[in-house]
Amino acid sequence: MNYFFSIIVPVYNAQNYIAQCARSLFGQNFKNIEYVFVDDCSSDNSLEILKEVLKEFPDRYTSVKIIKNHKNMGVSFTRKVGMESTTGQYVIQIDSDDWVDLDMCNAFYKKIKETNADIICSDYYENYLGRQDYIEQNYGKDVDYFKAILDGRLHGSLCNKMIKRSLFVDNNIYPILGFNLFEDKFVSLRLFFFSNKVEYINSAFLHYRQYDKSFTNQPVNESQIYDTIFFINELQKFFETNKLLSILNNEFYGCILNHKKIFLLDEQYFYLWDSFYPEANKIKYLLTLKSYSLIKKIITALTLLFSKKIMKFAYTIHKKNKGL
Repeated sequence: MNYFFSIIVPVYNAQNYIAQCARSLFGQNFKNIEYVFVDDCSSDNSLEILKEVLKEFPDRYTSVKIIKNHKNMGVSFTRKVGMESTTGQYVIQIDSDDWVDLDMCNAFYKKIKETNADIICSDYYENYLGRQDYIEQNYGKDVDYFKAILDGRLHGSLCNKMIKRSLFVDNNIYPILGFNLFEDKFVSLRLFFFSNKVEYINSAFLHYRQYDKSFTNQPVNESQIYDTIFFINELQKFFETNKLLSILNNEFYGCILNHKKIFLLDEQYFYLWDSFYPEANKIKYLLTLKSYSLIKKIITALTLLFSKKIMKFAYTIHKKNKGL
């Protein structure tokens, strides 16, 4: 069958959420959909639950592929397996702990038929326990999408974007294996760079589950530091290859500055703030980050001006609080 849409769902230990996710996908009011679930060796009952939900939708049975990695490989490998297994004209990726409205594919289909765009983007919801926030992405005809993802105004996730599969294939754009943090943002940046036409639907379909845990309260691990460094280095290679540094120099260093903040969350990585791309530690690059609030810009500016003193003070307070 020639599918119009393919939906990729990476699965890993999602037994608490996979039923809601799958029902929202199988229940779409658009029929011509291929589903590709890739399990990254879950140790829970995710696959069993998925198969039970599928029984509720017998008309979808022949349109579903369930693939299992031979061992736990991480999200980038899992997404790549899913992408290589699709046959639809357009592709979207949905995380297994999220869900979508039942008219998502139908709305994307209508917009594609109207515009023949390479990428269709939409707003999305952030769903917290007891609260739902509508996140408007403000895609307009005057928006440089590549720059907007770079400076953080637009979300880098692929989950609110329906993308022509040939855009991936023709430009060899796939997740880089072993690279998990920011991997979707790097894929998005390349897709938008090579796209000829992008359109926007000012409606939300994706429900992006949030866990009410502050990023700054979570321990930083070595893998996150590695992925941040890897992302920045790969971004520079991409800019150099496509001769973008002279055009988007400020935005490039602003993006680096934004991602370097992870180095400030653990004392053992403080040295990277000053030693890794130190040329990015300038106020003028901070000003390119249009997604930053005034307060966030002030805090970051103080860090740029007094980084070592602020880090030492913050870590001293942190150690005292841990001892209480």
